[in-house]
Amino acid sequence: MNWSFNNTTIGLAIELYNSTQDPTLTEILATTSVITTAVDIYRFDFPDIATYTAFATGESLTNIIREEDATSKVVSVAESPTEMEGGLSVDTITTTENVDISGTLMVEEVNVKDTLSSVQTQVDALINFTGGGVNFRAYTLSAETINAGNNLTYDNEDYDTENSYDTTDNIYTIVIGGTYVFSFGWFVVNGSTAVINLIRKRNSVETILQQSTNGTNTDKTAVFSQRP
Repeated sequence: MNWSFNNTTIGLAIELYNSTQDPTLTEILATTSVITTAVDIYRFDFPDIATYTAFATGESLTNIIREEDATSKVVSVAESPTEMEGGLSVDTITTTENVDISGTLMVEEVNVKDTLSSVQTQVDALINFTGGGVNFRAYTLSAETINAGNNLTYDNEDYDTENSYDTTDNIYTIVIGGTYVFSFGWFVVNGSTAVINLIRKRNSVETILQQSTNGTNTDKTAVFSQRP
């Protein structure tokens, strides 16, 4: 900025407002310190001045003057301007670059950022599931008898893509959200009756998802396979 009568600039400070979002001009978006020196050329440096390269020498109506030829004033920019009532109205945004949103993006009271993140997690899980990406197989070679109230012992593994099955407590911990299919097999010896539950534990609450029983079939060894 150039002034013909530089003495008139002493005592001047510049404040920037958004008159569209802040018609009462109550929130300062950027401000300069008060000018105390009478010179011909002043330069007001915003934070992005370090990225500018087309500096001019002497005077210019189109380019920023280099530091050697101007008196520089640093512009203080508000870090987090207050959100105006009604928000920002934008008809169309067109970009060929990435958009980085570090905060919250709300559209019609919907948190778009969190919604997209949730959808992406579910899509990733579905891709892994349908593509055979998330799977495990555990089995046992033991013929031990399991008492009521105890977990069935599947203490050997063929594979476990997410390393989520614990062969010590026979619990599979889900680490990727999505829809899962579990199948299991068990045997009942002659003259015995058994009820087997497939239990999900979420936030310390246990829920029986599936229950399998051999009922009154005690005449011979029974074999059951359950798919929840």
